[in-house]
Amino acid sequence: MLVQNNKSYIKYCDTLVDKVYKILPLYEEENVGLVSNVRSLVIESYGLQGVVQEVGCDSDYVTLLATLEGMSRLLSEDKLSHQDMKREVFKCINLVKKMKTSAREIGDNYAKR
Repeated sequence: MLVQNNKSYIKYCDTLVDKVYKILPLYEEENVGLVSNVRSLVIESYGLQGVVQEVGCDSDYVTLLATLEGMSRLLSEDKLSHQDMKREVFKCINLVKKMKTSAREIGDNYAKR
């Protein structure tokens, strides 16, 4: 199991930002794979708890997971406007960036010991 300050986890956060951003053009193009793509991100995010130690205790992670889950449900019911989608995608991106910053801070604090 990885710890939050692990370099692999920090790199993963960059990859996750790209994956979340990809949702917006898929939505705008009315791509048939949009719901599947978001659902895949939900599954991947749930799985992160089993790979990164203590990530499930991070409020930003919980908010990210809840937001992706909500997006998935609303998309499958066709109840998400373009404005809402845009707002939630950028909210998720900011959450992932905060997760990355927190991981770096944990690493910096650990290194100072």
